[in-house]
Amino acid sequence: MLILEGALGILAGVLTFVWPDITALVLLYVVAFWAVFTGVAEIAAAVALRREIEGEWALILGGVLSVVFGIVLAVLPGVGLLSLVWLVGIYALVFGIALITLAFRVRGLRGRESGRVA
Repeated sequence: MLILEGALGILAGVLTFVWPDITALVLLYVVAFWAVFTGVAEIAAAVALRREIEGEWALILGGVLSVVFGIVLAVLPGVGLLSLVWLVGIYALVFGIALITLAFRVRGLRGRESGRVA
């Protein structure tokens, strides 16, 4: 899943460079599609890993936020790129918090498995 997600991110970047005259609206839809696909991939990964990890809710939350972010971009393209900047900032903050939370949970799980206290 992560390889496919990474490949899609690279494809989005390459397409942006291949079409330098890309309009803001097309770029907005590329980012929206990428965010939705990423979110679905994250939710699927969390479901697949639910027996392997604790705190899969954080990955699901990140996935849901990605999907919502993509849908908002697709539904409200007319608000302009300024809204994209704000949405990217909010998304990055919330998603970063969710990933940091997951990282601490995974670290705590690793510490308990090795006999250490995290």
